Amino acid sequence: MIQPIFLIFILVLILQFLPWTTSYCISGSSPILLSSDFGNITDGTQPLRPYQTFADCRWLIQPKSLLSNESVAVRFTTWELEEEKESTDQRSDKILIYNGNTISENAIIGRIVGSSSHSGVTQEIIGNPGNPLLIRFVTDSAYEYDGFSGVYYIKNRTESNISFCPNSCFSNLGRGICVNNQCQCNKGYSGMYNI
Repeated sequence: MIQPIFLIFILVLILQFLPWTTSYCISGSSPILLSSDFGNITDGTQPLRPYQTFADCRWLIQPKSLLSNESVAVRFTTWELEEEKESTDQRSDKILIYNGNTISENAIIGRIVGSSSHSGVTQEIIGNPGNPLLIRFVTDSAYEYDGFSGVYYIKNRTESNISFCPNSCFSNLGRGICVNNQCQCNKGYSGMYNI
């Protein structure tokens, strides 16, 4: 008879080598390497569950096939984070985007706080050619919100493979579909998201 602990070990081993394209927030760890040409990025929260407090999560977006003349881009399709009190406030929940693979004030090329739900727009950030992007999600203990989701890709090469609709219009819940990067709501649902 196979021992349950052995089955768990085998399952963990298999899961480590599957080609995941979505990575979730694992606070306090080394950056999660995202090496596909495109994929999803999210803090990993479920609907109606806020993100974790005191998080410091990092993702390094470094596609294996990135050429020296190509740029990595990330488009945040939805975000619901704590509002920044002041631009110098270190306590607010925020997403920081760095050009390259190190955390440095000089390398910050994007900062996301607050909410996208009021505007219905998305936020695209493009790195320098040949460089990876480092995404850092930092939270404090004051408030917890719904988090963020987005997509990453190689600019002008893999964009056509991606839907830029926020949360894919919640099509997995039967709420709508994405057509030409705009959500079309199913009967009984309403809202507007454009890029």
